[in-house]
Amino acid sequence: MTATAKVLTHEVAEVERRPDLNGLIMKVPGRDPLYLILDGYKCHIPNMTTLTNLFVPNPTITPDAGLNEITTGNPITNGAVLARAIGTAGVYLISAPPAPPNATICKMGIVSTHIFERYQFNSAKIVEVPLVVLEGIPTGPNVAPPTA
Repeated sequence: MTATAKVLTHEVAEVERRPDLNGLIMKVPGRDPLYLILDGYKCHIPNMTTLTNLFVPNPTITPDAGLNEITTGNPITNGAVLARAIGTAGVYLISAPPAPPNATICKMGIVSTHIFERYQFNSAKIVEVPLVVLEGIPTGPNVAPPTA
């Protein structure tokens, strides 16, 4: 008696960065994990505390079955915050940068109201810290707007 092995093949969708989706909070329909699209990478939002620290109440979540076709970036850091130096206007996202493999926490500038709103960041959650605290955090890339 001879055993025959059957090889199953299937098409695998190409994984790519999607900067056109920057700022969207997304999930695969029927699944729990939420992802922020940051610099074209899907970055896992690790828990409700982090979601609440950053975003408006009840943010719009975009369901997309093709989410797995977006390149995975570093997860948003557990407990990530929005911060600014006392007496200044500039706001930063304090988290790991989106591009792997560097996962060192950094400050990423949010350079316009348009970007702040696109990402559904919550202005009531901005933490004011002494300037020396922000100066001690490495500078990462700015939070990018969507690109075509």
